[in-house]
Amino acid sequence: IIYLFSYQTSEQKQKFVDALFVILGSKPTIHAHIESVKALPDNFTEICVYVTEKFRGRISSKELAQYFNQATQKQQLETQLKVDKEKIISRVHMDKQQKELYLKDPPTGFDASLWAQAVRENPDPERLLPYPIRGFEQLRMRQKAQIEN
Repeated sequence: IIYLFSYQTSEQKQKFVDALFVILGSKPTIHAHIESVKALPDNFTEICVYVTEKFRGRISSKELAQYFNQATQKQQLETQLKVDKEKIISRVHMDKQQKELYLKDPPTGFDASLWAQAVRENPDPERLLPYPIRGFEQLRMRQKAQIEN
């Protein structure tokens, strides 16, 4: 997931993919794809991308995020695409065992009874996971995202 200033037209999206191609080394066997584009508050956009490599298939999101978080690539993303370099993250899906392990123990610094309540009162346990919010700034960002979506 990459967070950046608003990208909306198909021409902008194509320029984004072309720039990613260059940042990924301009290798003819590597192709970047946009999976989703989501408008966020404060004129930001969340772009979910994935990369495929010929003969290898889809590159893991963790590996891609590690690559994009290297100094050179981070700098290129920031200057060429106006990416918020602090918000290049990997999004992964959890299997049932990973989900149970995540829900079993509260996050560090989080009250166990409050965490258990959040797990119990989850309105859609199949699709949603409790996520700790720390501080007013995170709470404000979460509220804005909920209002706009």
